Amino acid sequence: MMDLDQGWRTERLDLEPLTVEHAAELAPVLDDAALHEFTGGAPLAPAALTARYARLAERRSPDGQQLWGNWVMRVRGTSMAVGTMQVTLPAGGPAAGPAEVAWVVGPQAQGRGYAKEAASGLVALLREAGWTVIAHIHPAHLASQRVARAAGLSPTGEVHDGEVRWVIPSSAAAEQAMFVIRAAGPGDMSALRDVFRRSSLSNDGDRANLLAHPDVLELPDLAVKEGRTRAAVAGDRIVGFATWLGTGNIFEIEDLFVDPERMRQGIGRALVLDLIAIAHGHGVRRVEVTANQHALAFYETTGFVADYEVATMFGPAPRMHMDIPATGGGA
Repeated sequence: MMDLDQGWRTERLDLEPLTVEHAAELAPVLDDAALHEFTGGAPLAPAALTARYARLAERRSPDGQQLWGNWVMRVRGTSMAVGTMQVTLPAGGPAAGPAEVAWVVGPQAQGRGYAKEAASGLVALLREAGWTVIAHIHPAHLASQRVARAAGLSPTGEVHDGEVRWVIPSSAAAEQAMFVIRAAGPGDMSALRDVFRRSSLSNDGDRANLLAHPDVLELPDLAVKEGRTRAAVAGDRIVGFATWLGTGNIFEIEDLFVDPERMRQGIGRALVLDLIAIAHGHGVRRVEVTANQHALAFYETTGFVADYEVATMFGPAPRMHMDIPATGGGA
């Protein structure tokens, strides 16, 4: 069992067990509404933060079912406190359930890799102690997603209270799931068209209509020529792709297709998150999509909200959107 009363170190940070006395130091560090953009709530006043830290310093929930580990991130070279790391553990040990990690870094220290460094260190310690590690992250919280990936976690299809569950995959699953996302080029068109056709025809409910309109099974190359195509590549094989259209302050997901042999392995979700990151980088505040009925649940679990139905050549389809906050948090 991990000793929650002990501190630990990373390359640049000292992680100190949280105490009541830390509240006065951390209150100004965490006094920023942007830190609650994805989690709700608001910054706590010093007195309220002191009361909260008094509870957390007990290291155990009132009912005894959970153990609480909380540490202050302190930069070793400056002694500056920059944020906190947290883990919630079932009191019954690793066999009773996973360890859930979370982190927060004050705005003045974001963008320096402190959260990645601390999260990676904590995840390593937990795994050495036999724990399975998870996290829950809002689908638009791009900075926290980068932290989770740096710590070895990957997104799943599970959503709890609007947040995606991230886990460390097994060795076999990790090897199978390995892929990178890059810009597609003209030399990829043959592979993209192959994925497009096989993926389109893989759904029994769509196949007859598609075969009756063979022209819709031809993928044009305009999006590739214009640099609007992102490809998921495993080894030297394209296993999925997505395209988008940019109009003013809105990104439209135009295409999203995954090789039928690699469906339900997180590739489609990763491509959507990649497009959201691109949109965020362009200062775009909203991503929209026309989803067929078969993809409705997928987009809902990725964080999209259904607005209304539109007519398509194959029947009504929901229009959906995801709003992207102006800030993405810090890593």
